[in-house]
Amino acid sequence: MTWGWARVLIPALSLASAVLAANPPEHQLYRANLVKFEGVKSKPYRDAGNSWAVGIGHNLTANHEAVKPRYTTEEIDAFYHRDLANALRAARLLVTDFDTLPNPAKEVVIHLIFQTGPTGFARFKNLRFALGRRAYNAAAAELWDSKWFRQTPAPRANWALRSLMSL
Repeated sequence: MTWGWARVLIPALSLASAVLAANPPEHQLYRANLVKFEGVKSKPYRDAGNSWAVGIGHNLTANHEAVKPRYTTEEIDAFYHRDLANALRAARLLVTDFDTLPNPAKEVVIHLIFQTGPTGFARFKNLRFALGRRAYNAAAAELWDSKWFRQTPAPRANWALRSLMSL
């Protein structure tokens, strides 16, 4: 039987493609720094806006979700993938040619959307305009001159600024 290997290989390839479809590679691109700055919490906590949050900055209050005493790793991963898909959708609507930006600029946009929500990020009009023109130093200047920069802990704010200035 010369095709016996196919019985093993084909299901394995199907499983691999299903995993990739559920967790696109770009989701991993953003995860490390989001975890670094947001943390991963299985117990709900109050965020800066006094909303309930869990996982990697998932806002339970804004999503009208019940607050439980503890969340599983699977629930946290599901929240992350859904939140990132929503952030990517918002980024593609709010930043001209978002997908063609260099990765550091895309990552800053995703962090801003995770932290401020799409509505908050929409208020960064000059930053979004500068990114659309590929004027990264101007985008960095807009970020530096923002209320967000003054209110965000220095490690995250400085990381975002350096990311844009490196382009």
